[in-house]
Amino acid sequence: MEGKPVEQETLVHTQKSLNKPLIVISLVTGFLIGFGNAAAATAEFPVGSVLMWAQCVIFSVLVYIFFSLTERLLSYCRHNDCQKWQKRMGRIDFSFSPVSLTIVASFIFLMWLPYLVILRPGVIEWDAGDQIAQGLGYSAFGQEPGQIYDHHPFLEAIIFAQFIKVSIAITGSYKLGAFVLVTLQCIGMAVAFSCLIAYIRENLKASFSIALSSTLFVALFPVFPFYFSTVLKDSFHALFLLPWAIMYVEMVRTRLNCVAKASFSVTFIIFSVLVCLTRKTGPALVFLALIMLVFVKTSVWKKLAAVVTAFVIFLSMSSFLPRYVYPALNVVPTDSEQYYIIPLQMTARWGKDHPGEATEKEKNIVSQFNIFTYDEMTKNYEPFLTDKASMYKLGDASLRNDYFKVWLSQGLKHPKSYIDAFAALESGWFAISKSPTGQPVYPYDTVGNQMTVFYKTVTNPDTTSEFINSPNDSMNDSMGRWFNYFKQIPVINITTYTAFWTWLLPMFAVYMMIRRNRVSLLLLQAVPFLLGIASLYASSTAYISRYMLFAMYLAPLLIGIISSDQE
Repeated sequence: MEGKPVEQETLVHTQKSLNKPLIVISLVTGFLIGFGNAAAATAEFPVGSVLMWAQCVIFSVLVYIFFSLTERLLSYCRHNDCQKWQKRMGRIDFSFSPVSLTIVASFIFLMWLPYLVILRPGVIEWDAGDQIAQGLGYSAFGQEPGQIYDHHPFLEAIIFAQFIKVSIAITGSYKLGAFVLVTLQCIGMAVAFSCLIAYIRENLKASFSIALSSTLFVALFPVFPFYFSTVLKDSFHALFLLPWAIMYVEMVRTRLNCVAKASFSVTFIIFSVLVCLTRKTGPALVFLALIMLVFVKTSVWKKLAAVVTAFVIFLSMSSFLPRYVYPALNVVPTDSEQYYIIPLQMTARWGKDHPGEATEKEKNIVSQFNIFTYDEMTKNYEPFLTDKASMYKLGDASLRNDYFKVWLSQGLKHPKSYIDAFAALESGWFAISKSPTGQPVYPYDTVGNQMTVFYKTVTNPDTTSEFINSPNDSMNDSMGRWFNYFKQIPVINITTYTAFWTWLLPMFAVYMMIRRNRVSLLLLQAVPFLLGIASLYASSTAYISRYMLFAMYLAPLLIGIISSDQE
């Protein structure tokens, strides 16, 4: 609690009085876990299910216990500076000193190095393969050869392709380029994490034990080296989102005073632009985050500057870029399909649940608006993935108003179909279970609520066969088996469930903000993390782990925020 000595705070936290915030948070968290489990198992929101409500009660109790224990552990770490360990580690003090930064970054990279070597030349993910192909001049997504379709960020397509192009020119193979790319990616992230840990230690006043724990987590949690040894847009995006998030927290902490330094402001704007260019949700994230700065206790002029910057960046991404930059780079802008994936999923579910009720006019409007016909959508409907209901583009986008009328009319007739469609699609963000199984959502993934990693190259042969050959060996499968073993280790395996990062951790963070009576400040600092979580509920599935990768690498920053002793 702000302004209270440690002894008093500890007394407050351990008092025997009823912990109302924890009770409320536990009930909300437990209910959504129970709901998620039920929706993942049945592909609907079974409001009348006794089993679901029983799970809600059981998980509420378990969450209460888990959060209570975690709070005690975090309190211990906050107040324990590990004096003996500090003396033993000497110059490794997790500060911004060049020596400490170098040692921490080197340690993280060395722990990742076995993965990098075994997975060499680096795993290439399906979408990344298509991006590389377009960057090299091959046709993908129905575009003409030489065109880059901005369904996936065009900047990544260009950068990925350049590594592969140079590699082919020098060695005749893509492998050297892929290996150099993922190696640089691992080095960059190791440095970024080292800076993150120094930031929470020095600026957020996190204890030595929290800084040490964060370092060990980043270095030893296998998800990180798997993902950063992969050519993948989400992994590449992390190189810019993590520094941007750190700088954002610093802006809130200093009440925007840090923007007075030109070097800080310019660097922040550069990273803001790169965040926008490497993730389709980037412009919305940057815009909303900057708008939230109006709630910082600072001068009106600084708030105005933040708002102006938000609009300038957003308009640059949405207007200037497509109008002037895209033509010069032969980039084809994507349409507005991404905004309709969930409504179209609802339409497909409605048609599946109520065959024969749609009028011919409604069917025609949907069939013309979407790339799939109404009958195709309903017949091929997949509750856990939108690809069967909508793909990477629309049919006739000018019919959006007509489609919205159909969507609204059908929803008013049978709203439960829409609720069930959304519940099934997003269930994985809440569920702590392994159901259902055997539903393919990726070339080598199955539906399940534990995270998956990329351990071998699986790309589209129609676009990549010209330059990707013999990408895997027996060691790739052994790495896949190692991760499957890791997911079964008792206690530790809880961290491999997506819901741990997308639901349990955010709710625990909110609880700690309330407990420490610092909600307004800490919520503002946690905006990058929380906006990322919010964006997940507009995603095409909750069963592809890469969508929530950001939650894991921003977790140390979030823990630093809620455990900070900053003024």
